[in-house]
Amino acid sequence: MILLVKPGAFAGAAALAQARAQGVFSKTHEVFWAAAKAECGDREDT
Repeated sequence: MILLVKPGAFAGAAALAQARAQGVFSKTHEVFWAAAKAECGDREDT
């Protein structure tokens, strides 16, 4: 729900930084993220 209201929130989320640091947000996730941004656009702060 929060991403519908504030779509740019995920990029700066502490949870995302932690997941990347721990290796939980894998290369597959990064590829999906890049494809989603390409498809849906890259809004300010996204």
